[in-house]
Amino acid sequence: MNINSIINEWTYRLPKGYPDSEQDYEVLRDVLIELTELSRSDINTIVNKSKGLKEQDDSEDIPGDFISVMENVLTQAKFDRNILDQIINTYNTLSPAEQSNFQKNFRKHSIESYVAGGYQPFIKFNNIVPIGKAAGGMGRGEVPIILGVADTETGGTGRHDIVMTKTNKEWEVKELTKAVSFDPAKYGAVTRFPLTYEMQEFYKTIVEPFKEIGDPVQSLKDLVNPESIEDLKKLIMIIETRFAKDEYINKVAGFREISYTIWQDWYTGFQELNNIFYRTNLDTNVKDTRLTVNTGGSQKSYWISDEDVEEIELSSGEDTAADVYVGDEVDNINSNVVIWFKRVERSKFIKNPNIMVDHLQDIKNGFFEKIEGLIFYFVGETKPNIGTASMFATTNATKSIYRFRYKERVANLNKYSFIANQS
Repeated sequence: MNINSIINEWTYRLPKGYPDSEQDYEVLRDVLIELTELSRSDINTIVNKSKGLKEQDDSEDIPGDFISVMENVLTQAKFDRNILDQIINTYNTLSPAEQSNFQKNFRKHSIESYVAGGYQPFIKFNNIVPIGKAAGGMGRGEVPIILGVADTETGGTGRHDIVMTKTNKEWEVKELTKAVSFDPAKYGAVTRFPLTYEMQEFYKTIVEPFKEIGDPVQSLKDLVNPESIEDLKKLIMIIETRFAKDEYINKVAGFREISYTIWQDWYTGFQELNNIFYRTNLDTNVKDTRLTVNTGGSQKSYWISDEDVEEIELSSGEDTAADVYVGDEVDNINSNVVIWFKRVERSKFIKNPNIMVDHLQDIKNGFFEKIEGLIFYFVGETKPNIGTASMFATTNATKSIYRFRYKERVANLNKYSFIANQS
């Protein structure tokens, strides 16, 4: 008898003409027994599939055709065919005892109980990832979590890795690199964060013009009192060694590869410059007030005194004219040493070096705020761990992505204070 005849007979016997209760599926069972010669196992499979197959409670017996049960459940968890085939093939390689342990733990755990030890029956499934056209949609370690944790499904490419179907909360799964770091994917794109542009601006307005000054000491010595020359020399040395390396200038432009060393040089340099400006006798009483006018289609600037600036401000919008003394023309605003010197002094990173660290910490915290939690693996290990924001720090940019590193395994953490200071 064909399937249509069976369905017609089943629905004919139902009070409403369609299944509406658990008892209605027992009617289907009766029809199959009466009209077919299928085995009990095959009949159970058909009935279960007709129900849409609900996951088994602890109190229920393990179904006879467990693979069909598992396949149906994992299809609902949004696994595609190639993942299902890999799971079934791996399951069939398990010993009878391992299969029994797998079945007893299948979809029974919370995230916490899974991490605490519930992951062990699923270790052999740890390396299952999509192949072919689906590759890239799922990472190592995600499959066993969904096998072991109840009410979960894969987030696919549109959401985070693990979705809790009852609460709609999302978990991210990461395997750390040998350098105990991970890539937060599109979230970490350097173009998303102000810090990237602020560092590029620092280089554009301070570091690159510095390279054009020529002899910095000779050019800048007249801007400070004679007693401050040694401090001025220290300032120049800091910029040369911490910022003005050609390698750093080239990398900042694209912001693709900014290593731990570069970030640490920047942080140390900002701290050292802060010390020069605010904890020494360096005379920074340098004026850079100027009046800019448009004339003949071009823009020109002239030096004026602070008093003249105040005179202009008081006269603005009034009938009285401002009487100001216009000094020499500023021949090149971008490279003029006076303006450059004030830009250095006014840099917010130099006024407060920890602003850079705060920015890095905000990048990392923002990632963790978007998820319920992080499950991570150390490279080559099968034991899952729950990660929190305080365990990680933003440490570098690779391929234009900010990366997060596990702090406890950073060697010589004292050497990298910009990492240590991210709480």
